[in-house]
Amino acid sequence: MNHHISVRQLRSLQLMAILPTTLVFIPGLMFSQSGASAFYAVTVAGLCAWGINYGIGWASDGNSPSRLFHRAWGSACGRWVTGLYAGSVMVGVISIWNELLIFVNASVLPRTPEWAIGLLIGTVTVVLVDGGIPGVARVTDLLVLGTILLGVIVIVPALGNIRWNHFVPLYPTKLQSIGAGIWVPISFLGESVVGVGFLSAVRERHPARLRAALVAGGALSAGVLAIVIFIVWGTLGAGYAAVLPYPFMETIRNIRWGELLSRFDLLFVPLWLGLIALKLAIWVIVAAHASRRAVRMGKARLWYIAVVGATLIPALMGFPTVSGRIAFLKHTWSDGAFPLLGTLIAVSGIASRWRRVGT
Repeated sequence: MNHHISVRQLRSLQLMAILPTTLVFIPGLMFSQSGASAFYAVTVAGLCAWGINYGIGWASDGNSPSRLFHRAWGSACGRWVTGLYAGSVMVGVISIWNELLIFVNASVLPRTPEWAIGLLIGTVTVVLVDGGIPGVARVTDLLVLGTILLGVIVIVPALGNIRWNHFVPLYPTKLQSIGAGIWVPISFLGESVVGVGFLSAVRERHPARLRAALVAGGALSAGVLAIVIFIVWGTLGAGYAAVLPYPFMETIRNIRWGELLSRFDLLFVPLWLGLIALKLAIWVIVAAHASRRAVRMGKARLWYIAVVGATLIPALMGFPTVSGRIAFLKHTWSDGAFPLLGTLIAVSGIASRWRRVGT
């Protein structure tokens, strides 16, 4: 049985760790913060995220976080740092649960209790991750093909719905409007802090190739997000997009390809729900393996179940309103967990290189 993944699959995992929820949630936040400057903000954010992903890849030097922390800080201290890394990733998992629950309630099962949705998706997630990293990578390959097909079907007709009078003002009048909207997309596009969790499973061990895969996954996500922002801007206009929670969804509903696809979102929503569930599985695997290596006990399957349960319960009980879920998603990840994860990996990478030089 093959227990490894290829560099191509690493790139796909990195792409799927970023893209699904980014396209659903980030456009609305960007237009509400930057208005007509959202396209320029996402361009700057993509460049900044590219630098972060490259830096994270350089710092990891081809090592997964647990091995990197062990080399940098030693056995005992490395376990504590690994536990801190696992906890920070689980904060991100809670955010993904929030995204899933919001998305499902808004578009798929509006009258279904959240606990039932969580139980269903949690069971599917445990079954999916029980196949290990190679199993999730194979599912990722299939959904990447589906995403490419969906993207072609969406983008081509969407370009025909663009109205050039919506690009007003065409150029940003204030640089502050660009700066207001760049940090949240940077934190989502810079999720190589999670992608490095799969480095130990990659058959190829050359650090430069691994780093290139992580950077490529983030760069592809940034490019797709920039195209989506441009299409939403031209289709809906910045003012209308700024008051919508999901402007990309509204853009898709404007697509008409005959009576069969007059409600194109009926095709889009199930696939995108599967993509968000896949992202959840990817993050659960990283959090579970990091937790297991920090504690050094228990089977992987038990840790999968524990991480799903430990993150689902607060997501179900801690957020009575949709605005509270979105605020948690934004502040705990963008302003808390993401900077901490980036700092842990960057400092550990520098410490690891310094210790090797010293010896």
